[in-house]
Amino acid sequence: EPNMFFGGVNAVRLTTEGRFEAAADPRRSGGVSFA
Repeated sequence: EPNMFFGGVNAVRLTTEGRFEAAADPRRSGGVSFA
């Protein structure tokens, strides 16, 4: 049986104001860490 699951999508960007913005697939769990 074919399976088209490729996982979730996450993205982060640095704005022109120097702030980080992030978006993630709400169907997946995960975590975040700033270094």
